[in-house]
Amino acid sequence: MDKIQSAYVWEKKKLDDPDLEYDATGKRPAWIKIKNQVKTKFLTVSFGYGNNQYVEFLHSGFHIPTNYTKEELGKLYDQFAETYDDVVKGFGDELGAIQKAVGLLSKLKNTSSTILDIGSGTGRGAEVLAKKGYKNLTLLELSKEMLAKARQKPPLQHCTYIEAEFVTYETQEKYDAITSFFAFGSPSYFSEQETITGLEKIKKMLKEKGVVLVVGDIAGFEKEFTPLFSGDFELKKGLKTQYFIGQKK
Repeated sequence: MDKIQSAYVWEKKKLDDPDLEYDATGKRPAWIKIKNQVKTKFLTVSFGYGNNQYVEFLHSGFHIPTNYTKEELGKLYDQFAETYDDVVKGFGDELGAIQKAVGLLSKLKNTSSTILDIGSGTGRGAEVLAKKGYKNLTLLELSKEMLAKARQKPPLQHCTYIEAEFVTYETQEKYDAITSFFAFGSPSYFSEQETITGLEKIKKMLKEKGVVLVVGDIAGFEKEFTPLFSGDFELKKGLKTQYFIGQKK
């Protein structure tokens, strides 16, 4: 890949190649990070054949192309994995929301149930499930480095790990429950069309009377599954998330 010739933050401040840390394994950087801690949401980057627009990803300091591919997203998460758990603490009480939803799930499914966790990242949600006593956990995640961080957590030593992108992943396996924590409804994971495809795939992968648990944006789930539990959870003042548990129709 050609070196970055220049980068401009929105204030028109110019940054040269030495100011930047970036991925150089593809036709364009999958991610860019400013070394001198300049804070900006958008970057205009010039290299090789033209300009590209980049946007900051999840307040992480990493910037990703506005029209990123799933391959580029995976590379960014590989780089982001080391600091991910610390960064998301700034989003509020996400752990509390996960614990609330898992507590409700435990009223429906016993600890011998088979569970697939979609977009499991570093295993934050799966760790709550494991501590609740669930033993048959499968973590599915796009980023190998995020999965590597999950494997390091003692409660997750005996889980099954799948490195794959959920929407294109194919399997004949069926589960008692499928969970997803802060993945659906986020443009950083699934587009609107991918969410529609994902809902159909979840239904196919659930056993009869299987349940789905989602924390985040629950749009679409209430129509496709019989609602059992749902509600809002305050992450911090002025910021709420949703949770939903539904049964396969």
